[in-house]
Amino acid sequence: MQQQASIQASMQGKRFGLRKMLLIEDSLADARLLREVLKGSPLCRCELVHVQRLGEGLAQLQPDHEFDLILLDLTLPDSDGLASLDAIIRQESRLPIVVLTHLNDDELAVEAVRHGAQDYLVKRSVNQDSLIRSIRYGMERKQSAEALRHANEILEQRVQQRTAELVTANQRLQLAQQAGKIGTFEWHIPAGPLTWTAELEALYGLAAGSFSGELEDWIRRIEPGEQAKVRQALHQAVAQGKGLNQEFSMVDARGDRHWILAKGQRFPEDSDQPCKLIGVQIDITDKKALEAQFLHAQRLESLGTLASGIAHDLNNILTPVLSVAQLLPRQQAGLTEASKRLLALLDKSAHRGIDLVQQILAFARGDGSETRVSLQPLELLQEVVQITQQTLPKSSRSPNSSPPTSGRSWPMPPNCTRSSSTSASMPGMPCPRGGC
Repeated sequence: MQQQASIQASMQGKRFGLRKMLLIEDSLADARLLREVLKGSPLCRCELVHVQRLGEGLAQLQPDHEFDLILLDLTLPDSDGLASLDAIIRQESRLPIVVLTHLNDDELAVEAVRHGAQDYLVKRSVNQDSLIRSIRYGMERKQSAEALRHANEILEQRVQQRTAELVTANQRLQLAQQAGKIGTFEWHIPAGPLTWTAELEALYGLAAGSFSGELEDWIRRIEPGEQAKVRQALHQAVAQGKGLNQEFSMVDARGDRHWILAKGQRFPEDSDQPCKLIGVQIDITDKKALEAQFLHAQRLESLGTLASGIAHDLNNILTPVLSVAQLLPRQQAGLTEASKRLLALLDKSAHRGIDLVQQILAFARGDGSETRVSLQPLELLQEVVQITQQTLPKSSRSPNSSPPTSGRSWPMPPNCTRSSSTSASMPGMPCPRGGC
């Protein structure tokens, strides 16, 4: 029976998780009493190490110690009161501590627990049940406290990790806003402050933190012709709950004109938060420039299509004219010299018109070739004189109407040569761009 009870006590001691306890007690009688109380209890197989001074107890608590619990007397020769408890906790905070004293002082017990002890026992009233219960409660409370401390450490680590992630995400957001020329704002409706981020202040050419926070200050920075539209869009977003989506132009503090797209959403008022409008402003100046280029390209494309149709019709008109100018001299043998000169002029004009048609067709096709031809000033002047003599009356002709017989040529693009001669053949028509 004794062997079975011993085995059962040992199993209960293991269930408590106790293998070794440290007793710091200056009274040998009290220490002997505690040993007697532990006999026959579930903790009878637990090793009890007894020291009489606080310094000796601290010496036992080396980093490699195997103690599971400390029984501490608060009246020691080298320490007294709660100072002994504080010294133990400073050196070893992981072990549960049960305080022993002769005084039946509830305030001291509460203060000891506040300082880190797990339980409090009065020596004169100690019995086996109270001692076992106090040790068990001390172990459980310490384990719960350690589990809570560990959970708090894990939570703190997660909070720090999450905070670092949020800081990184915020940095990336700031870089994205700077690269995309985006700034955020928050307006507390109706008369609350208007908060701008540093990125939005930069869009308006302002230093960080220099925006006044007034709605009218923002409206004044918008171009006068756009202010009414922005006010109306804000009114609809606030009064009707519609999202803000408005484009407008403004001139920043440096005098540069920008196009801005403002997008926002109204958040209704709740118990402790006023109604507010949160949104972003995006610099779309480059987008507007691309749209203008695209419209210009569309107009050029439409113009090219129109020019192609006109050139096609002109080609149909000039082809029979050229054919007649070439066939008449062959079929009519008795033509006068004046008629022959007129037919030659008609032939040249038809060829010149056909060349113009080819240039128009090249423009319509988007042909960007820059082949260059030589401009013959002498030939051009001869044509001008000939056209003038045949057009103007004899009384208006200049006595020195004969052009020089020699000259030099300059390389010119085809459009310059043809446009110049065409302008000369049509009095009163201005020279086209790139012509004479």
